[in-house]
Amino acid sequence: MQKTKECICCGRLMEFQPGLSLQPCPACTTINQAPQVEGLVLDNFRRAIQLQTDEVFWEAEESYRLVLNSHPDNAEALWGRMMCLYGAKFVEDKGQRRYTIHFPQTKPLRSQPDYIHACELAGPALRAQFEQDAAYIDRANQAILELSRTKPAYDIFLCHKATRLDGPGYTEDYNRAYHLYTLLKRKGYRVFFAPVEMQGVAAGENYEAAIYHALETAKVMLVVCSDTAHIMSTWVRSEWQRYLARIDRGEKKVLVPLLYGGMKVHGLPTAFHHHNLQAVNMELDGDRAVLKAVKRQVKPRRSCLGKLLGTALVLVLALAVVYFVLLGGQGASCDHSSKSWKLTDVSYTRRDSVYHTVTEEKALICDDCGMVLERRSTPSVEEHSYAGNVCDKCDARVTPTPSPTSTPTPSPTPTPRPTPTPSPTPTPSPTPTPTPSPTPTPRPTPCPHPNAYTYTDWGDWSYSRYDNTYHNMVRYGNEYCALCGEWLGRESETKTAVHRYSGNSCIDCGARATATPAPARTGLWGLCVSNSGIATRTGPGTGYAEGPGLSAAEARGKEFRVISRAYDSRNEIWWVKIEIPGQGYYWTGYSRFDKTLLPLESIPLD
Repeated sequence: MQKTKECICCGRLMEFQPGLSLQPCPACTTINQAPQVEGLVLDNFRRAIQLQTDEVFWEAEESYRLVLNSHPDNAEALWGRMMCLYGAKFVEDKGQRRYTIHFPQTKPLRSQPDYIHACELAGPALRAQFEQDAAYIDRANQAILELSRTKPAYDIFLCHKATRLDGPGYTEDYNRAYHLYTLLKRKGYRVFFAPVEMQGVAAGENYEAAIYHALETAKVMLVVCSDTAHIMSTWVRSEWQRYLARIDRGEKKVLVPLLYGGMKVHGLPTAFHHHNLQAVNMELDGDRAVLKAVKRQVKPRRSCLGKLLGTALVLVLALAVVYFVLLGGQGASCDHSSKSWKLTDVSYTRRDSVYHTVTEEKALICDDCGMVLERRSTPSVEEHSYAGNVCDKCDARVTPTPSPTSTPTPSPTPTPRPTPTPSPTPTPSPTPTPTPSPTPTPRPTPCPHPNAYTYTDWGDWSYSRYDNTYHNMVRYGNEYCALCGEWLGRESETKTAVHRYSGNSCIDCGARATATPAPARTGLWGLCVSNSGIATRTGPGTGYAEGPGLSAAEARGKEFRVISRAYDSRNEIWWVKIEIPGQGYYWTGYSRFDKTLLPLESIPLD
């Protein structure tokens, strides 16, 4: 009976011929021992190799430890534990054996006790392979340590596929990445662009050391995405996988996919969706969106010329202060005997549909030295001066209606007081002349506030628990007239939404989930068993914003019920609606269910 085992280097399943204790891997040519363990120990060995291939080194090291507890003389398990200590992963590059290193160590691998013991237990062929790989890892590890001490840190890592897959020459991704490199360099960023930064560096230990240093120090990684095959090529995949691993370890780094050439969001790798990365559609948003995304994470560095100019400006200002304050310049010696008030600015602010406020800014200025001694603001009120439908001073809008033309009626002439009977001496009183009332000045008709020209300035949503599944949402806003800007009243909006649980409590309303009876098993059921989470239909370019999904830790082991499916013609993807008991509903891509072999036709249409 043939024995099978995964290759300790590349993870490919190998079939050992009967009677052979050593056999090279057909994929990477690594010499492997025939399985020396069986049962649960063999399962732990296979799990360790798979975890090491997936770059989950800390769990792989624990599985190797379980194997060594029962078989301490297994040379391959000792070697695997050493690979996990250095985070060394095999990468096949054009037939060459290379390793990427995730955790450089100050102590060489060939001086580690596990390595020495593994060489003592291994046969001549296996020992020669251990020594060859250990020498490569030690050289790469030493080069990484040297670069970390001597080379400055990078701000941005440009990840792209430079050479064509079907022959010699450069890809279109290379041209786009080079354009971004020159743009970001002009803005003052330190950018790692391999074709420029790695000129004269041969592929090997020094090349890997330079890549590691750039991945370790860069705060932002920009991944140029125009073809799924380019993103999943050997070295491009290795770079963004190692960068995402640093993000998972809690490092403050950001990966931004840049979509070119009609690339859709659903064409990105599954790992990008699980991390809820915010992609940038370069054909719609352009370079400005890239600069905005980068500026949120890292500030540009000033050039040497900029630093010199800044220093010179500071020195000039310091000398000016010394001259005017300490050495008795003109400003210090002037007694400001001749001064006057001068109008410096006039501003107009709308008050209502009839009046606006006029603010005059005045300054008391010395006539000799020009120094401003005092400032004053004088507000006053005056009527709008409309030019058509807009005030020509404060820009207030109004819908005037012509006032009816009418002639003001003058006040009636009062009846003259009766003249008394003249006495021999008094003079009769003169008849008083009535004064007509002044003609009133017509004012524009107030704005009618038509419904088609009103808008509401909404505030934030507030949440309150409704039950274990839903919460109520309410928000308030102020309604204004778009023509004149006058406040018209308060508005409110209410609706109900599903809880978004994080752990045992809703992140919106704070409601805590209580134990409820398990729902009836109706419909299609599944179980999240993979190491990936559940990504929702959200992010730039999808047209949806439904909140975060579930991380791998939150999703693993959760039961879910498949409810319905709906086709999204905008993104050209099938969305599937699922329910996780106690946590609500999620829309996720159908590709999430490929591993469970759930047929699309079995899911009812939404």
